[in-house]
Amino acid sequence: MNQVLDYIRSNLRNILSTWGERSPQYESAVEIMGRALIENARRLEFEDAELEELMGKMRLNSSK
Repeated sequence: MNQVLDYIRSNLRNILSTWGERSPQYESAVEIMGRALIENARRLEFEDAELEELMGKMRLNSSK
């Protein structure tokens, strides 16, 4: 799951640097990748607390 999380964060960083934090592209990517992370965590039977932790790790810290 850490590899999936690393992949998601890498893609979000690329989209963020290209389109910006408030762009529809970035917002859409966050939503889609968040759903994919949830789907994989549910499939692997993660507990809710574990899932919340993963979702927190998916978020990128804003430098603004």
